[in-house]
Amino acid sequence: MQAELITFADGGLVDYKIAEGLRRYEGAVANGVTSSSYGSWSGSFIFPAVPPDAVNRTADPASWNEKALGRGEPGTRFTLVCSPNGTPGSVWGTGPYTGDSSVCTAGVHSGVITVADGGTVNVVLVPGIEACEGTTANGITTSSWGTFASSFTIDAAG
Repeated sequence: MQAELITFADGGLVDYKIAEGLRRYEGAVANGVTSSSYGSWSGSFIFPAVPPDAVNRTADPASWNEKALGRGEPGTRFTLVCSPNGTPGSVWGTGPYTGDSSVCTAGVHSGVITVADGGTVNVVLVPGIEACEGTTANGITTSSWGTFASSFTIDAAG
């Protein structure tokens, strides 16, 4: 239903193909169906009749709870799409941010998205930090913190 292959009213058969697992699955909203984000899994499936990005999906409102923890080693890059009108979460630091900070909220703090419009945040994982200072920017106040084993920066250029 989310991929527009069947409807709630009519149901139907769909063709799918088994695929390799992914390190991360991002939730989305499309066609009245909300899927949830999830971490690594050993297997996936795809719908061959639906090209990638063919369905107009919007970000899951839960995207504002997403953290950078567990997404890879320093140097890893990932993109997170943040829903419009999200609920800002906790953030520690000013870039780098601690790995347990809300990525979407850090994106607002860094100026690449707004709470009202949401948008795409490009993240780069960096080594842990010994200390970070909180600041206020773009309507978001972050907190100071001591040593943290993982951290991330926001890549405004993408």
